[in-house]
Amino acid sequence: TWTVPNVSMTGVADGAYNVYALITSAVTGLTSTQSSALNVTLDTTAPTYTSIAANNLNAPTGTDFSFDIQYADSGSGWDKFTFDLNNVTVTGPVGALTVTSGGFDEITGVATYTVEAPHSGVWNSATDAGTYTIAVKGNSFKDLAGNAVAAVSSAKTFTVSFPALIFTSGATGSVAENATTSTVVYTAAATDPANNPLTYSLSGTEATAFNINSSSGAVTLVNS
Repeated sequence: TWTVPNVSMTGVADGAYNVYALITSAVTGLTSTQSSALNVTLDTTAPTYTSIAANNLNAPTGTDFSFDIQYADSGSGWDKFTFDLNNVTVTGPVGALTVTSGGFDEITGVATYTVEAPHSGVWNSATDAGTYTIAVKGNSFKDLAGNAVAAVSSAKTFTVSFPALIFTSGATGSVAENATTSTVVYTAAATDPANNPLTYSLSGTEATAFNINSSSGAVTLVNS
């Protein structure tokens, strides 16, 4: 191990250098022959991210989704042990999401992060539509010289959207006079493109005259 005190590298450009050692006796003043070259790489340039590929999601149904970050380093190469799931955060309308897995290709500089959908992997069209933000954490992912990617609080945004529910039942219903309260006068039916469970309810000025089964959509009379 060579320790060289009081050496300033100010103004020295990043790059590869050959360093040689000479040993001088403090007693006799004699100096040794020059050592073999020690290869030293000076790297003071922080790595960066150059782009994030995150698609907008329309009617997502999977339990997770992924995005890629292209990182770049012009110096000593990556410290792969500083790559982890905490390099990034993803937040949306319901708060922070969980990054569950990831991988980094040292050759291409591309990192892939996989994120669990909200609600433990179950999308909800009522609460999850909106804008999502990917942030890069600072002092997290580093190169071999210890330089870190800088923090970027809003590195990328993408949107999650859900198509409107589609009602497949008719616009009217009918019932015979004096029908019993068990008589089904109308059955509401709809489909959700996102395949979320549906719950039926009634509204309007005459809603109190009817009951509706929240799961089947069957409408019956309150009074016969």
